[in-house]
Amino acid sequence: MFPAGPPGAGLILLRVCATAMVVGYALCVGGTVPNWVFFILWPVAGLLVAGLMTPFACAAALALQMTVEWETGFRGLPCCVLGVLLLIAVLLLGPGAYSLDALWFGRRRVTVSRR
Repeated sequence: MFPAGPPGAGLILLRVCATAMVVGYALCVGGTVPNWVFFILWPVAGLLVAGLMTPFACAAALALQMTVEWETGFRGLPCCVLGVLLLIAVLLLGPGAYSLDALWFGRRRVTVSRR
């Protein structure tokens, strides 16, 4: 079904969930967040879902998540922590096989020699 296997599909799901968490939280507290946050949030969300410039997009999404939390006075800290953990997982795991980064720059493969 998936040429890269379930891990590639799992990373798509992780990227989509992290993006949904950040965007959903910003939209839920929308009245207290400055408009410039939303101006930056939508392109960053697109980069995350597509898997393009993933380290930059994760860092920008983390900064935006912290900005939203700062502007709301840390009222939704449990949701913020979950979003931050998802973004850190995407940052550490990388974009995955089904991403524009993998399409443009190639997939990274780790080979372990048997000794």
